[in-house]
Amino acid sequence: MAREDFKDVVVRILASGIVAKHSVDTAVSDLLTSKQEITEQLLLETLAQQGLISKWQARSISSGRFKGFIWEQYVILKLYPLAANGFRIAEAYNRKNRSYALIRARSQDGKLQVEWLMPLSDDDESQCLRVSRDAILARSTGETNQ
Repeated sequence: MAREDFKDVVVRILASGIVAKHSVDTAVSDLLTSKQEITEQLLLETLAQQGLISKWQARSISSGRFKGFIWEQYVILKLYPLAANGFRIAEAYNRKNRSYALIRARSQDGKLQVEWLMPLSDDDESQCLRVSRDAILARSTGETNQ
């Protein structure tokens, strides 16, 4: 990886506010120790494998994005397309009570309004939970399953 490319991805990761500097330093040090060529993609994959960022966050950072990952007490793990009613639906981690939730938010009069919709389990593998999440998403976006 060219030094400028590497510096740029580290700056975006740190600017996002979702990973502490010492965690990025540790990941880089581990990669240097393994004597692999460090690429932007490899660094982001390593952080995702270590559970420090989600795959969605890695893709977003890779594409140049570094803002909007934190809404109030929530760290956004996955963001769904904008709903017709102006809400954004997101899977998020609540930093205050250390739990996962499906939330929705929209900006109104320059202020972000965040609403909790339902809890998510750590692994989110429950069929019932997926059905409930899909129903909430469908309601929020105006889509219906026929």
